[in-house]
Amino acid sequence: MKTVNRRPGWGQGNPLSTSTRREVGTTAQQLAEAMRTLMQELPDELTQDHTPTDPEATPAAAKGNRADRRAQTKAQRIAWREIERRNRKQLLPHYLTAGMVALAFVIHEATANTAGIAALLTGLGATAVGALGYWIARRRKMLLQGWQIWTGTLLLAAAAWMTLAVAVGVTWGTLALAMVADYSLAARWWRRHAHGLTAEEAVAEALADPETETSEPVEIDDSLLARFPQLWADHVGATGYALPGSALIDGTAFDHGIEYVLRLAPGKQDIAAVNAVMSKIATALGVPATRLLAEPYMVRTNDGDDVEEPGLVKFSVILQQPIKGAAFFRSPEMLAGGFIPIGPYIDGRGMAAYRLYTKSRIQNGLLVGSPGTGKSRLLEVIGLVAMWPGYTKVIHIDGQNGDSCPLLWDNTEHYGSEDAELALDRLEAIQHYRELNKPAHLRGKFRPSPDYPGVLVIMDESHRIITKENKERWKALFREANKVGIGFLCADQDPSVQTWHDTALRSFLKAGNGIGLRVDDPTCSRIADSGSDSFNLNTLPRKPGVGYVMKSDHPEARPAIYQGLWAPDHDDAYPVDEATGQPTTVRQIPDDVVLIEEWFARAPKISLDPGSELAKNSVEREITPTQPSTGSPARQSGTGAAQRFLNRRAESHAAPAAGSRAPAPPRVRTAQPQPAATEQPAAPKAAAQAAAAPDTGGHSLDARLVGHLRTVLGAIANGLDQPSVIAEQVGCSPRYANTLLGKLREQGLVDREGAGKAVRYFLTEAGRRAA
Repeated sequence: MKTVNRRPGWGQGNPLSTSTRREVGTTAQQLAEAMRTLMQELPDELTQDHTPTDPEATPAAAKGNRADRRAQTKAQRIAWREIERRNRKQLLPHYLTAGMVALAFVIHEATANTAGIAALLTGLGATAVGALGYWIARRRKMLLQGWQIWTGTLLLAAAAWMTLAVAVGVTWGTLALAMVADYSLAARWWRRHAHGLTAEEAVAEALADPETETSEPVEIDDSLLARFPQLWADHVGATGYALPGSALIDGTAFDHGIEYVLRLAPGKQDIAAVNAVMSKIATALGVPATRLLAEPYMVRTNDGDDVEEPGLVKFSVILQQPIKGAAFFRSPEMLAGGFIPIGPYIDGRGMAAYRLYTKSRIQNGLLVGSPGTGKSRLLEVIGLVAMWPGYTKVIHIDGQNGDSCPLLWDNTEHYGSEDAELALDRLEAIQHYRELNKPAHLRGKFRPSPDYPGVLVIMDESHRIITKENKERWKALFREANKVGIGFLCADQDPSVQTWHDTALRSFLKAGNGIGLRVDDPTCSRIADSGSDSFNLNTLPRKPGVGYVMKSDHPEARPAIYQGLWAPDHDDAYPVDEATGQPTTVRQIPDDVVLIEEWFARAPKISLDPGSELAKNSVEREITPTQPSTGSPARQSGTGAAQRFLNRRAESHAAPAAGSRAPAPPRVRTAQPQPAATEQPAAPKAAAQAAAAPDTGGHSLDARLVGHLRTVLGAIANGLDQPSVIAEQVGCSPRYANTLLGKLREQGLVDREGAGKAVRYFLTEAGRRAA
């Protein structure tokens, strides 16, 4: 009678055959014979026991080795867990593929005699499960817009592969087919969830740009390390000087300078006092103030938190600027963590950034800077990068009706100064709707998606939009709307409280992001009246794009000076030749640098979710009967429009029961916004007195430029003859002033003499008649 061993993994009716047992026994004998032969031929020294014989050293060494191995194994496990956590979204397609392979193998082995029926049932089951998941995702608005075809293809491919694998088994062919489907169908998922650049990678990419001229690292010896502490002791920390009792200690060299620890006099000084006397420190150390950085000194606590040490300051002396010339804006990609890169810090350590999103909300921002400092271009870059991933809608409010940021005006939903109240009403309506209808999976936080996008409101010339009458409503939006995905980036030329009407309003903006460009007026050039971020913007160099990042509420930001990435436009590529007044025909920037107009043309145009769109459009643009046809449209008054929206919603829908789905948006009469007829900008007195339009000599002028041309014409009539002086008087960039002067010259209204910096413009006879 035969006896069959029952081993795990073998079926009860599958005993080993006699031939199989004979082959196994023969193989075992051959392996044993080969092992004996090998041991006999080995040298004696290799076959001897080399275990230590010291009875005291052996246990300790063994115990130490075991402890080291355990520590190494634990470190490896932690490292692998961290790698898996960071790449979980990227590994998800592989996890799903492995799970399908395992499931198909189990079903095939369990139903070996009925593979055909099992394959059919498996395919039907996979299709049903996929369809159910698709329906649930769409019902909860969790499926990304535009992914329906991809999702359907994925479900059909999974069902077809499961049917085939259950029918024929998990073979090399079916495995190869699964891997092909894995990598091809997962490509879109990986593109969607690709890792963003870190700040260090972004700086390395900017410095590695072949068109960016960089400096070689500075050689620093002990004498140079000791030089600045001695100068500080003699001319800064001594009695009677700027910071008596302070001292520079512990110098450490980096590639382009030296980093010290600045010890302050307890109870007498803080980092704000250091920034306040930075120009005096510059004269003492013999280094320009723009190359001196004072930053909070952070220490690590036992709990692993970084806290500021108030008696110490991290003080950096930059001996050589890492980047010479310009660092080009190369790609509208967001950094990891929701950061928009704006330029490397001037010491080359890290990338200054505007943080658009945190893990739970969208951020606000404040930007200040005088004309010609690059403020408008920075707003356009931030708006472009925000739009690029496809889950942020940008709304532009311009106090100068499109002249401040023309690219934002042309590529986003926009409102002019006459439509400020309409924009405010609509933003309040969106906020109220989202507060009442926020998806269940976003309770307590906000995560943007194409189906439920964030809203970034970029406001330029804010002093024309925020007034004493509406400041409380704007302040409420700045404080509360972040939780429902509405953020505000407001810009103006003046950071003082007189412009912003309220310190709390300004603080709500600056708490998320604060960026300062140069402000020429020394009396209003401080970002705040007090505090550690009281930085004097008047000390920044006269170079467009160079700015200062204020201290914000996230630890990754450095309160330091940065050099902005340059995003050139068409006028930069083909500037106007001062000698001829015509644009050059030879491109002045590298051919591989994409112009910002081209980036905007490629950027996706984002729409609000249907409910928010209905709420916005429920606040209608209306024309009052008494208003002239060429005037500005009137808006529904104040909070009345938003309140009427809520009242209509309350009357139409009862409060939902606990746990029920949020009600649908209200059915309201909507009116799409129509372009507002804007009045011409105010002209100088001399031009305002002209009863007729300028004599154009039979040529027609662009309607948008008429007001600007009158302004420049009046400035020349008042005795201003240089482009830079005219630009400062008019309030525009010198480049734009040159463009306007060229147009006036084409019309025969002005002429010029000289060239280059000696050029002078004067009115012709026709120009004098017009002015």
